[in-house]
Amino acid sequence: MSEQYYYHINTKPAYSDHPFMQPGSTYSFTNDNTNPFFQYYERFPDPESILLPQLGKDNKISGIDSLFLFQNLMGNLVDLPRKAFVIANHYRLLARELVLEKVRQEKFPSSPSRQNCIFLIESEKDIQSWKNQVGINGKLYQVIKVRATGNIIRVDSNNLPKGNEPFSEWESKAYNYWNCEPTDDPSIEVLLEGQVTVDEILEMNM
Repeated sequence: MSEQYYYHINTKPAYSDHPFMQPGSTYSFTNDNTNPFFQYYERFPDPESILLPQLGKDNKISGIDSLFLFQNLMGNLVDLPRKAFVIANHYRLLARELVLEKVRQEKFPSSPSRQNCIFLIESEKDIQSWKNQVGINGKLYQVIKVRATGNIIRVDSNNLPKGNEPFSEWESKAYNYWNCEPTDDPSIEVLLEGQVTVDEILEMNM
């Protein structure tokens, strides 16, 4: 695929090294580097782990272990429901992405990986919907129009496993996702491994 127009919501989380995109500049997304979405799991493998200096050399305990510590040994010193949700959601999303990548490598190896790609929006009318899904409130972000070149796939994000299914259904949904099968109410996302050139900045909050 060469020189087609798409849209992209570029947020700037604290763990991302990617700069804000500039008009006229070209950016590459290849399997040599993880994208900001998956880079989170390199920078924050356990976002709710805590330091306990009294443990000595291994002075950090996992977020899951800290739930036990706070609940059973230290009383309600933290917001346990919030902490538990953050931990559970962290591992739910990680499990989902590992299953998706496993199915992609086994069944659709020529498709772009979610770990390396850039996520694009195919129509300007879908931008607001994706802004709501990404959750841009309070974040630094850009909405940009790009010219895309490379390996591309158009998939339905409503096929993504949600985490309450039997494991066999996780893999079945992952297969449907990579096989580009639409659901009854599709939410289309475009994955590109290749290059984008910024044509125009439509909106930004910096």
